[in-house]
Amino acid sequence: MEQLVPADPGSLLEGSIHVIAPGAKMDLVSHVGEEVAYVIEGTLEITIGAERSVVSAGDSYYFRSELPHGYRNPGPGTARVIVINTPATF
Repeated sequence: MEQLVPADPGSLLEGSIHVIAPGAKMDLVSHVGEEVAYVIEGTLEITIGAERSVVSAGDSYYFRSELPHGYRNPGPGTARVIVINTPATF
């Protein structure tokens, strides 16, 4: 993960670029807040609540972070995703 702005404990927003290798995944998590993401490169299979979708470069998505959410890179290339969330989580 690459931070887009320096981490500040008082910040309401956090921005990062997630770099996800082929086959890598993030297990389902949930927390307070909201997230918006934009896929810069590659493809991800994302799960938000009971919904599963495939997103590719140029796609974006938004969700309430209280919903269980996670992703998996089905490959073959690396995926890069800009993620903005509130409150700061990582």
